[in-house]
Amino acid sequence: MQDNKIYCNKCGKEMTEGYTICDGLQHYCSDECLETELSQDEYKVLYEEGYAFWTTFED
Repeated sequence: MQDNKIYCNKCGKEMTEGYTICDGLQHYCSDECLETELSQDEYKVLYEEGYAFWTTFED
């Protein structure tokens, strides 16, 4: 069986929900972790272009 767990790119925490950036290339568990890589303005641009969103990860 394949391990489909998602981990935060910043802190390494296993995630059940969080930010997904660029079709799953990056994941962040919280605003604090996201903002170490992207400003809110940068995130907003990616969100508006469909490259970033908050989601719940299912097993």
